[in-house]
Amino acid sequence: VLARLKITYEEMAVAIDTINDKVMNIEQVQGILEYIPTKDEKHSLRKYMTSSDKDSADAFDELCECEKFMVAMMTVKHSKEKVRALLFKLQFRQCVNDLESDVSLVEKACDELKESVRLRKLLGIVLNIGN
Repeated sequence: VLARLKITYEEMAVAIDTINDKVMNIEQVQGILEYIPTKDEKHSLRKYMTSSDKDSADAFDELCECEKFMVAMMTVKHSKEKVRALLFKLQFRQCVNDLESDVSLVEKACDELKESVRLRKLLGIVLNIGN
C-alpha cells in the first residue's frame, strides 16, 4: 500500500496532520490506517533512532518502508484520530448523497400515502368496524 503512493512519507504526514483531502483518496487512507504506529512502536523507533551508534540519517536509511512511514508519522500528534477524520471527510459527500436519495424516497412514499384515496377508504372502514 505504502509503495503505491506517489508522495513522500513526510508529505503524507503533513496531509494527515492538516487533514488535507486533496492528497490521497479513500482507498489510500484506508490502507495507511493499519500502518499508523502504536505507542509501543513509537517508543521502540525513537529508542532505535537515538541509541544507534550511527547518525539518525544512516539509522533511518536502514529501516524498512513501513518503519520509515512510522517515523514520519511520529511527528503527527493524534495521528490515528486524524487519519480517521480524514477518512470521514473523504467519505462524507458520498454518505450525504446516499442519504438524500433515501430521504427523497421516504418523502415520496409519505406523499403517496397522504393522497391515497384507497387508504382513506380503508381507514374509514376500520374506524367504522372499531366503533
